[in-house]
Amino acid sequence: MLSGRDTVRLETVAQEALNEGAALTKILAADLAAERGAEDLADLVEASGLSVDALVNNAGAGRSGPWSDSTLADDRAFFRLLIDAPLTLTRTFLPGWRRRGRGALLNICSTGAFQPGPQTAVYYAAKAFLASWSLAFAQEEHRWLAVTTVCPGAMKTGFSSTAGKSDVPGAPFPEMVAKKAIRAWERGRGFFVPGFMNKILVFVSRMLPPAWMARAVQTLQLAVKNR
Repeated sequence: MLSGRDTVRLETVAQEALNEGAALTKILAADLAAERGAEDLADLVEASGLSVDALVNNAGAGRSGPWSDSTLADDRAFFRLLIDAPLTLTRTFLPGWRRRGRGALLNICSTGAFQPGPQTAVYYAAKAFLASWSLAFAQEEHRWLAVTTVCPGAMKTGFSSTAGKSDVPGAPFPEMVAKKAIRAWERGRGFFVPGFMNKILVFVSRMLPPAWMARAVQTLQLAVKNR
């Protein structure tokens, strides 16, 4: 099953999956940033009659600029998309996984989970929550549930332009990162940071004082935005 807001793009991805040998693809259009978006998607899955053995929490969006320039509605939409949706969908499918004694969960976080994010404050904070919860949940259920937390860095997608920024120079294409993430998931890795420089970034973020990282991130964000 594939879900997202853009049905046309979903149909393209579904066809690509069929071409690669997928037995079946079903499209369920949903806006996870909307009120009850995650609940509505869960209802659609139940109505489809299909059983979900594996869940990939990959929905995301970004915006660039001072937090004070955004609105409360923006904050709530981010909360629903980046925090509420992964928790709601995981909790929806968890009973079935427990009954069957198996399940798989892939949570796409970000290297931004490990430092404060001036100019993208709520996004970084939400990813920090998701990474912390994902790793804790994995430890609790590691005997029977395969949970992988993936923290990629910047990629060449429409994400940056939508957020009002330029792509980071040298950023990889998402297809390359996705293949590495799936391989890590299949191999049962609990935590995976794709790319050598991203691994260095996460290590440095954990070593340096948070205030230093906040200044560094703001400098980088403004530089990318003004390119």
